[in-house]
Amino acid sequence: MLDDKQFYDLAIAKFVDVMQWHQDVALESWAENLLDNLVPFVEGVRASLYVADPEEQVLTFLTGFALDTGDEIKRKIKYGEDLIGQAAKTRQIIQIEPQLDEGVILETTTTQIPIRQILIQPIISNDQLSGILEILFFRELQAEYLEFLKQINANIGSNLNLHIQEEKLKKRNSELDKKNKQITSSIKYAKNIQDAILPQQDYFTQTFDSHFILFLPKDIVSGDFYWVSQVDEKIFLAAVDCTGHGVAGAFMSMIGNTLLNQIINEKGILDPAQILHALNENIQVALKQDTSKNKDGMDLALCCIMPPNEAGKREVIYAGAKRPLYVACRNELFELKGDRYSIGGWFGIDSPKFTNKSLNLDVGDIIYLTTDGYGDAANQNRKKFGERRLKKMLIEYHKETMSQQKRLLLKTLNEHQQGTEQRDDITVIGVKL
Repeated sequence: MLDDKQFYDLAIAKFVDVMQWHQDVALESWAENLLDNLVPFVEGVRASLYVADPEEQVLTFLTGFALDTGDEIKRKIKYGEDLIGQAAKTRQIIQIEPQLDEGVILETTTTQIPIRQILIQPIISNDQLSGILEILFFRELQAEYLEFLKQINANIGSNLNLHIQEEKLKKRNSELDKKNKQITSSIKYAKNIQDAILPQQDYFTQTFDSHFILFLPKDIVSGDFYWVSQVDEKIFLAAVDCTGHGVAGAFMSMIGNTLLNQIINEKGILDPAQILHALNENIQVALKQDTSKNKDGMDLALCCIMPPNEAGKREVIYAGAKRPLYVACRNELFELKGDRYSIGGWFGIDSPKFTNKSLNLDVGDIIYLTTDGYGDAANQNRKKFGERRLKKMLIEYHKETMSQQKRLLLKTLNEHQQGTEQRDDITVIGVKL
């Protein structure tokens, strides 16, 4: 004959695994398994398990044991409502012994059996109500079973809480995943629009016999963009770095692209410095920067490639907003520095003055337009690639074919980054005259 301590120790040991929280087991499956083992063990015949919501003061039906499909089960019970709600409100065990003439009758397939006792037990862990367990008995609940239910109460509660939190986390993750997919889908659609406004490869090929474009957005959409147009035999080429990257930068790129089309193609402003001046004014107006605190804008390299003269030379007129133009000619790399102003932002009374610089170049000379993304690319030690190293590489590779130059630039970048996440949009354009 086992004494009380031995009985409780053995009983609890039997239910340790049953009660244990398992990450890969759903809340309802865990609860069903618990009731399937617990209710027969304490000689119960029917049971219901409710989960508590302390904030809403509501109990929600989770699962049951031996419930008839025809039973009307209250799915929601407010604290204080009925006996189950009262047990939640007081956090006290309720035991009921129905009289035979007015008690609860359970119908089996062959007979009707009266319920002798009903136990309604709040499940409490760490002073927090986790749920309510209701068990019905054909006979009087034995004292050792009641004591056993009290002893495992906190254990059931803690594991129930873990499962509830896991279910909430899964639901929240599912909702976030759904929203993330919706947002990603929208951004991918925006990428299609952004790709559509970029110059098509066929147009670039028709305009420049030999060229490359290294365009690496940090995110799905980019704050960098490049632009080309031909007006009266003059070819205008720009590499533009808008404030920010991703969605914010992409919005600015749409504005910048639209304004360049208006200024050059529609208004016929063809002087690079005047183009930057007009672009600056239009950005300030579009973003209401005279009255707002908005300082968004863009840095860019813009050049105008003139038609060949009688000697076959081509004049390149350049204006830059914080970006240089690199020129490879006569086995040297020349740098035409841009002005120290960005496009956009509010400068008060003093408007920025953009200036032109020009070079006469021969057939075979190469011009390079870049944003700052390549030079700012960092490795695992947060060391930037650097503009100086980029310039050295451009002159080192300038005799290679344009497609080979692009491959070498990409290879060198990957070797430098060593898998480090890209920190900014990257654009490098090379054009051989």
